[in-house]
Amino acid sequence: MKRSTLSVLSLVSSLVAGFTTSITAHPSRVFDPPELGKVRPPLWIGHGPDARPQSTTGTGAPYTPQQVQAAYGFNQLYTNGTTGAGQTIAIVDAYDDSAYLQNDLNTFCSEFGIPSTTVQIVYAAGTQPAANSGWQQEISLDVEWAHAIAPGAKIMLVEASSSSTAALLQAVEVAVKSGATVVSMSWGGSEFSGETTDDAYFVAPGVTFVASAGDSGAGVEWPAASPDVIGVGGTTLVLNSSGGYGSETAWADGGGGISAYETPQPVWQNGWFQPSWTPVNRGVPDVSYLANPNDGVYVVYDSSWYEFGGTSVGAPQWSALIALANQGRSSGNLSGVDDVIYSIANGGNHKINPTYFHDVTSGSDGSAADDSAGVGYDLVTGLGSPLAGSLVPVLKGGNTAPPQPAFAMAVSPSSQTVALGGSTSYNVTVSGSGGYDGTVQFSVSGLPSGVSATLSETSVTGSGSATLTIQTTSAAPVGTHTLTITGTDGTGATHSVNATLVIGNTMTVSLISYSLSQSGRYLDMNITLKVVNGSGNPVSGASISITLDMNGSAYASGSATTGSNGEVIFTLANPYLATYSTIVTAVTAPGLTWNGQYPKNSYTP
Repeated sequence: MKRSTLSVLSLVSSLVAGFTTSITAHPSRVFDPPELGKVRPPLWIGHGPDARPQSTTGTGAPYTPQQVQAAYGFNQLYTNGTTGAGQTIAIVDAYDDSAYLQNDLNTFCSEFGIPSTTVQIVYAAGTQPAANSGWQQEISLDVEWAHAIAPGAKIMLVEASSSSTAALLQAVEVAVKSGATVVSMSWGGSEFSGETTDDAYFVAPGVTFVASAGDSGAGVEWPAASPDVIGVGGTTLVLNSSGGYGSETAWADGGGGISAYETPQPVWQNGWFQPSWTPVNRGVPDVSYLANPNDGVYVVYDSSWYEFGGTSVGAPQWSALIALANQGRSSGNLSGVDDVIYSIANGGNHKINPTYFHDVTSGSDGSAADDSAGVGYDLVTGLGSPLAGSLVPVLKGGNTAPPQPAFAMAVSPSSQTVALGGSTSYNVTVSGSGGYDGTVQFSVSGLPSGVSATLSETSVTGSGSATLTIQTTSAAPVGTHTLTITGTDGTGATHSVNATLVIGNTMTVSLISYSLSQSGRYLDMNITLKVVNGSGNPVSGASISITLDMNGSAYASGSATTGSNGEVIFTLANPYLATYSTIVTAVTAPGLTWNGQYPKNSYTP
């Protein structure tokens, strides 16, 4: 079991923050691993009980609401009235905390200058549960910090009769029926084979479900593993010298990994995994938040001050973030928002968009290759922690996320015909969008033997085009072939387009000419077409079909066969005084392929 120790420097900063009594230097878990069929909160005590804090500002931990609000950008929202008003955050926990809860909340709010609120307590089983000191500590953390982040939201505590999975799920169900718009679940247990059936508890219109990812290092817990739940992992948050956001690293005891049972992978996680991660199931967590108990948060429990940590810290505060986003949404409350969060987080090619998320790229919670934080999504900190000042307005619907930088490819024409020993070309185009400025490298595959390809440009930056020239030899295989042109950029993103190459003995319409001839009292218009093969020799017996346009509209059509000189004459009797043009629609002959070409033409009698 991995432990973190409190450094001398951390001790000094904590003392400066106002503690006057002894400090427990080694954080400890409040709960042992859960028994089969039960869950427990991922709650840690950093130290306590201690004297109350002397300051609400500064850079040291334990962190105050003002420090956390500033670090993650929540304070930017309060100035425009975004407080979670009209929303109900349901805190779902086990056992009863009615003896201390309201008084502790009042003390917490008074200390930090936050207007207090009256917590609605609901007994999930209909009767008041027994008390449990560990769960009471969890309840204090959840209620105080959900209210600290969304001070305008209603706080409803739904108390399960016990810590069994069945009892907690009953409490979740009661929370939804009692009007919750977001449900916070700072608890979890080992995955089990029937969990996908129980995922149905977390599907309700207009309700978002949030759960802690665990506190035992690498490993997956449920319900954070449910694809219908936002799973919250843990970080170590460090403030800068001004008291704002400085940096974050993965917390060594935070939970995360790949679910054994939640399969197939949700579509909104497609493309976020590294190629080596297996199996390709649901990944946990989705997001992260401060959790290290060495740098935890202030909590009042039983009239005393504590520093608490664990991923229990993140679930109620991410729940509060959702409540802030729900306030004033014209399209109704958010529900099942994982797909929305992943879309917003994607800054292009599955890179984290730094406008909305802090990408946590260092630290680990285990020794396996996928237990380390890194660039992009990872199985320790998910998409990262929030920049609430910009993320909440996007979730709220007041702003829209910018288009994700990306590129697309096209090729024209889609098909070319070439004779043995001849050449042809295609135009390959790259179109960037959303401010895409990557460099796309080209490659060509599918070339048959005796055929070579040359690109006028081997790469394009942003948007642009290149000419692909195909050269055949006399040994090239006759027939239809598919060429694949692939573009790959520096992030590994790839797009491919296919082009058809027809190799064979080709023929072309080399001549279209017009003449007039006398026919009794009237004139006839004669249209002569000539078909030749790739060597320029006349093609006899070729069937040719044409459409004759008059003043830009189809007027007549016909088909005929070429003679020994490769020519055929179409005659239009007594033509109107107009402008005519001939369009060749088909040419066929045994053993030969028409290359689709004919001369441009126009004639006015």
